[in-house]
Amino acid sequence: MMARPNYIWRPDYDDYLKEHYFGGLKRRFKVLNHMVQLTGLPRWHIKRQAARLGLTRHADRRPWSAGEVSQLPQLVGTVSLATIPKRLCRPESSVVNKLRRICTSRRVQQGYTMRELMACFGESHTKIGEWIKKGWLRPHFQGTARHIGSGGDIYRVRENDIVDFNRTHPLEVNLGKVDQIWFLDLVLLKGRELAKVRRNGDAR
Repeated sequence: MMARPNYIWRPDYDDYLKEHYFGGLKRRFKVLNHMVQLTGLPRWHIKRQAARLGLTRHADRRPWSAGEVSQLPQLVGTVSLATIPKRLCRPESSVVNKLRRICTSRRVQQGYTMRELMACFGESHTKIGEWIKKGWLRPHFQGTARHIGSGGDIYRVRENDIVDFNRTHPLEVNLGKVDQIWFLDLVLLKGRELAKVRRNGDAR
């Protein structure tokens, strides 16, 4: 059995698509041709990334049912992001945008579970567990007093700690595996927010 190729997608590719991938089919065809030549990636992979960025031409305007929304947290981290749209019969961009809306506020307030970290970083339970054991990621236990046989106390990793981890251990992060939209939001938006807080603290 042939090994599945590991396509590397860089953040600047997202910037290029956001700037150029619009208009009619002829223009998009030219942009795709340029991206294929620039990156060496297959056309279908580039089109999928454009869909994840919400750049598809036809938006999914169907309202989300309560049943679909309740399914999303159960599917994330259990199946791949490419599989979830097939399960829900929705475009990938629609799923990504919905996940961002319903999950961001909860994660910021409570922190990320191990399953969510695995989905965002694209790493295994073992790999992320090593980061926690080394003290690079700091878990915050919720005091649930669960029995050790049930996995012990539930913990979450706060967003601020994830930003610090990315800053202090950048070589540990595989940009080819991370959820690109999540990573850019975290680094660009949350990173700037934390930097501003630190500057204000130093000014005092």
